[in-house]
Amino acid sequence: MSTIRNNRSTSNSETYCAFIDFETCYPSVHRDRLSLILYQKGIRGKMWRLLRETYRDINVRVLHPQIPTHSTEKILRGLPEGSKLSPILFNIFLSELLLELKTKFPHETTEGTPGPVWSGALGFVDDLCLVSRSPHELQRMIDTCQKWCEKSRMKINVEKTKVVIFTPPSTSFRYQPPPPYTWQLTSSFPHPSAQNIEVVPTFKYLGVTLDSHLNMTALKDEIITNIKKSGGKMKGVQSDIRTSASNYKSTLGKTATSPLVILRLWSSCVLVHATQYLRYIANPAHINEIQVEINASIQHAMGCHNFPTPLLADLGIPTMEYHRKLDLCRIHFRHTQTQCPKQTSEIYKFRQASKLAVEPKDLEVDVLEACQHIFPAWQKGQPLPVPKHLYKTLPSNKEKSFAKYLRPLVSELWRQEIFQKASLDKESRLGAYTNLAAPDLCRKSLFHPAAYILTDSRVSINALIKLRTQHQKYVPTHDHLGRESSMGGDRKQYRDRVCPYCGPPTVAGSEAHYLTTCTATSIIRNRPLRALKHVLHYLALDPWDTFTQEVHVQLLCGSALPPEWKASAKKQRYWAANVLPHCAITALQLHQYLKSRRAG
Repeated sequence: MSTIRNNRSTSNSETYCAFIDFETCYPSVHRDRLSLILYQKGIRGKMWRLLRETYRDINVRVLHPQIPTHSTEKILRGLPEGSKLSPILFNIFLSELLLELKTKFPHETTEGTPGPVWSGALGFVDDLCLVSRSPHELQRMIDTCQKWCEKSRMKINVEKTKVVIFTPPSTSFRYQPPPPYTWQLTSSFPHPSAQNIEVVPTFKYLGVTLDSHLNMTALKDEIITNIKKSGGKMKGVQSDIRTSASNYKSTLGKTATSPLVILRLWSSCVLVHATQYLRYIANPAHINEIQVEINASIQHAMGCHNFPTPLLADLGIPTMEYHRKLDLCRIHFRHTQTQCPKQTSEIYKFRQASKLAVEPKDLEVDVLEACQHIFPAWQKGQPLPVPKHLYKTLPSNKEKSFAKYLRPLVSELWRQEIFQKASLDKESRLGAYTNLAAPDLCRKSLFHPAAYILTDSRVSINALIKLRTQHQKYVPTHDHLGRESSMGGDRKQYRDRVCPYCGPPTVAGSEAHYLTTCTATSIIRNRPLRALKHVLHYLALDPWDTFTQEVHVQLLCGSALPPEWKASAKKQRYWAANVLPHCAITALQLHQYLKSRRAG
């Protein structure tokens, strides 16, 4: 991608890429030729003889009732699939082709630091990409690959081999569309033939869908499609769980499913599709579309169909914007402070230092903005700040350790954004959530769920989650939010909520009123107070009556102990384990009691 963007900015020219697919690459490797290439690369002596003997005599047996168990077939060529050594040996085998391409086409370079970097061919295991600024030169490179394949007993799959023409933006006044050109795969063995290679507008290379303009619209559409498909699979899994005959029953009387289990299933099935290639999407509108799909998917999985921010914050799922900032900062660390491949590192450093080769929407610009947002004191050209323990980490683990170090820093940025938006309107839905969940929002990393979700409990916390995330059916004072005016006017405002059971005069239906002073709920909410007071006394904390109404609401909603109390981790765990079941039962009983009262 950097090579394509360099060609756009420096010469305003197209970049022609041929994505070569080798047919059955591992089983097609000629072992004698592989042994010769290993010998030429300097792998000799005992290691060479050991590798040669390892693959000299390979037998396979077909498992079939009609075939005797002692009957085997000898495999005369190829590397075994599934072996850890096969990709390494195939890379060595393919390096002969890459060296030949570099020798014949030395001018296929791109700008780098300190000088031009050869970028004519990019290989990753069995995926090969040929890059050129000239269609005629690309044809010559394809011919070179075909001749090498015939010499090495390999075969190119012309059906899966594609060509993509990456063009400059259509807004460029100097750009002239290229004339039509047809690329062919010409073979001389076993008989002379020529087949046309298809030119496509998009191609999926190493999991990333690239389009001819690199605006990543196709990648965004694929991510959204995968989220929807995975969300549909989650619906089927949850349906099977609900209808399964399990002996473990929750307080709801149905087969119990822990929200933590659902969260982990959802993260591995759905969230991974959104975050895996998010760093390549620069358009804020595209990121917002992905965020909308993620919100809808997690809301359906958890059964909370209201304002998404409280649910995301409690479950430890930062927005896609902050996931992308973490990935971009990680990219900068990889290319500047780890043992990154020399070729990509030189190209990246050039684009970071050059102002002419980088456009405002390029990835390198977003990388710098993300680094400066996470580290405000950091200056361009300096190494990123790292913790002391990172200097003792193995080189192969440094990037992963740095990503863990970034999570609390990115969490602080998201936390500040939540509290800042809530402070603009304290009567808003977000303002109400920050009041009741402030201790949980102050946890070190918002990439992990809140303490009450992580706590193991025999009592289902589904009702508590819906209460904390202000589910309309669980908070009776929010009934008006689902009703439109009789004339079809604007929706009712959140700040206009009133308690339907208190008054006259009209009483504001805030969460504090609903959980602490409402006369209709006093019979239910007084039941857990005895347990809460007992745990406070056991932990040597201040009495219940000395706390403010805001703290009462937080503790009744299952939040962690406030950080200003400086409670130890042991006390926090004891509090969650002994108080959470009472809070969960209270949330469920409040819902059932008020639901029956409204029905009556």
